[in-house]
Amino acid sequence: MPKPGPKPKSIAKPRHNPYSYRIPGPFLGSSEDFLRTAKGQDSEDEAIDDDVAIDDIRRRSWTREQKLGAIKYATSTYVPGKTGSDELIANNAAAVKIGCTPKMLRTWIRTYDEINASPKGSRKNRQRTTPKEPEMEEELHKLFVQKREIGRKINAKWIHRNARIIYGNKYPHRVIQVEGKPTSYIGFAFSRGWFEGFLQRKGISLRVCIFPPLHIQI
Repeated sequence: MPKPGPKPKSIAKPRHNPYSYRIPGPFLGSSEDFLRTAKGQDSEDEAIDDDVAIDDIRRRSWTREQKLGAIKYATSTYVPGKTGSDELIANNAAAVKIGCTPKMLRTWIRTYDEINASPKGSRKNRQRTTPKEPEMEEELHKLFVQKREIGRKINAKWIHRNARIIYGNKYPHRVIQVEGKPTSYIGFAFSRGWFEGFLQRKGISLRVCIFPPLHIQI
């Protein structure tokens, strides 16, 4: 009796391509105008220096209009191709002309709808997130303000530690403590994402205060 052959493999699903996105457009206007807008040359913003360092590019702040100009330039500019016919400018080449990084340009194109819907002149299209535990965050923020007023140095560990204490006091039935194991919390994760969201929602900066409050005696 012949041995059965190998089982047929199932057809694999196509992998997600993180660089695939809908290209917005078409846009009315010239590539030169789009590029001028992207570089801030037709506004009160400081124009972009072509020789600026890459670290400075990542740190600089881009307005809504500059991002839209960059998107329009990158998706509407055609250059001569190798075959002799005009081709859409490559992402890397467009980024060099604009003065941003290729990754920044890809992100702007992918989030065109969000950028376009943001207020004019805005530099961030991020919306504030709604806290999962607003009462806990409000109590934590009050404690933070009290400690800051007396000159207490506060860091990320302080916020995480006191957040867990407040959460445990408000919801003791959600705290599981097993001897020899770290304490676990049901329904809430004190993650880095929550921490950064809390700072953003409350407008907190953890920069070190050089001078103590005036009413504190040294």
